[in-house]
Amino acid sequence: MENSDVFIRTLVRAFYDAEHVIIIDILLRHEMYVFSWRSWQPLKNDHFRSNAPGCSVLGSTESSEKRDRYVFVDRRQAIHTASSTLRKMQDQISQIDAVSPAAITYECPNCVRTWELIDVIDSVNSSGHFICKNCPREHVLVEEPHL
Repeated sequence: MENSDVFIRTLVRAFYDAEHVIIIDILLRHEMYVFSWRSWQPLKNDHFRSNAPGCSVLGSTESSEKRDRYVFVDRRQAIHTASSTLRKMQDQISQIDAVSPAAITYECPNCVRTWELIDVIDSVNSSGHFICKNCPREHVLVEEPHL
């Protein structure tokens, strides 16, 4: 349970407001908590639910004699939703990486040598030109990078 609590606390701190972080911390410490109708309202707002679509991090049971709610954290559902969200984010990042060029190369017209960006990163000026490290002439600005 302790590892899942740490994981859930980390996720909540990454994606939610301070008010929601405090509520989740209370729920993780006390296992189940009674909210009156007024204190339950911040949990029902759209911002809280829109950050975790399909996630029932907070489950509730309502007693018939009161309007209080007994709220608890559904750890299994929270971890499942977090892993699926991270998987979606990873897919989006891999799609962006597939479109972007794998390596930017610079080519010197004097010595006809190709340089990777990592090799000449320290000698690229603000306009995008770089100073060739192989040419005998100093401070020769050469062509733009090739994608």
